[in-house]
Amino acid sequence: MKGQIQKRRRAVRYLSDHHFTMKERAENFCMAYIENENIGSIMILTTGRGVSRCNFTPLGLFEQRLLERGDCEDGHAASILAGAINQVNAYLQGRLKQFDLPIDWTGISPFYRSVYEASMRIPFGSVCSYGEVAAAVGKPGAARAVGQALGANPIALIVPCHRVIGHDGHLHGFSAPDGLKTKTWLLQLEGHQIAENRLL
Repeated sequence: MKGQIQKRRRAVRYLSDHHFTMKERAENFCMAYIENENIGSIMILTTGRGVSRCNFTPLGLFEQRLLERGDCEDGHAASILAGAINQVNAYLQGRLKQFDLPIDWTGISPFYRSVYEASMRIPFGSVCSYGEVAAAVGKPGAARAVGQALGANPIALIVPCHRVIGHDGHLHGFSAPDGLKTKTWLLQLEGHQIAENRLL
């Protein structure tokens, strides 16, 4: 068993032009950080059930101490993490249009999950309005609630909340450190033209 765990550890060590490190905790989840020159730091967290976090966030002291504890002990979570790293890197490099990863929906309310799943059905290069997402989840008129759900999205990129914009083409808010600058970059990556925070 020990040899198998070590083998798994080696298998999830990943080198690319995006630096990351890993950690393990007793709760059996794994974490990686990806540094991207265009949008900054991205934290990916996985459990044995799937990806539970993909956030734009700097590496804080708490996370640094966790990362210093070593690699992930949960082989399944580590495998999912390795896949997530590969796919997020490929997306950010313009080589991937559709994520294929399991999601850990633990702790997410049914309404928020429905909004996130609807967002995941928006194709690469397309956008929807908050009202259109509200209608898609059977809550017409709940555009504001949809906006609140997307603002709390814990799995950015994989749940592509950046593809949801105002009905008038304006980008509105985005929960990343650089806000609309990051949303603009992601939409431009997908082929959109944007001027003054508005889709052309």
